[in-house]
Amino acid sequence: SQSLKFGRDPAVIPNGFVPESYKFRGKWDARRELGLQEEQKIVIVAAHFLGEPRKGVSLALSALRAIADLDPLVIFVGIPLSDLDGRIAGLRFWQTGFVRDKERLGLLFSAADVFLFSSLEENLPIMIQEAMAAGTPVVGFGAGGVPEMVEDERNGWLCVPGDPIGLARKLRDALLCRNLTVFSLAAQQAVREKFGVGSFVERHVEIYKGMSKGL
Repeated sequence: SQSLKFGRDPAVIPNGFVPESYKFRGKWDARRELGLQEEQKIVIVAAHFLGEPRKGVSLALSALRAIADLDPLVIFVGIPLSDLDGRIAGLRFWQTGFVRDKERLGLLFSAADVFLFSSLEENLPIMIQEAMAAGTPVVGFGAGGVPEMVEDERNGWLCVPGDPIGLARKLRDALLCRNLTVFSLAAQQAVREKFGVGSFVERHVEIYKGMSKGL
């Protein structure tokens, strides 16, 4: 913005998100299809490679150990961690491995109560869009572009990046939340309004119309 004279402030328009290919289900339908208990508290943790330090999964594990008394099932999606048994002792978990199929991802995200997202550096991660579109609120660090997607205490829960105690507190708040459905609906609405293809197109049209007025 300082190196060139644009004549106007630069605009950032996120790529449009297309939820149809994921075939998101209702929570209970998704759990029945996966053979999971309907009343079980379920947390999903997902990354391409769960061992990547930037993804902060060690901090997620610390937060999960801190809320073990709530007895959640933790679903790990991504290239597996070989030493997970020792690092999350006392908690039930399922490692799905890396999931490429969007419909399968949609099923897993739909089944969870919350998406625990512990990345320490991020842009506008598509996994947050996937979770929110499934109606699964995000609990995570307010790193990079995440606060542009998740509003703390409105459609998810955020804390200071790198703070495992704060992350554990937010995760506990989310799992004990009595109006989780309100957060779920707000998450889906945010995806539609901010990242839907319609919004993507409209914002481009607005920019071109504004440019044409100056010609």
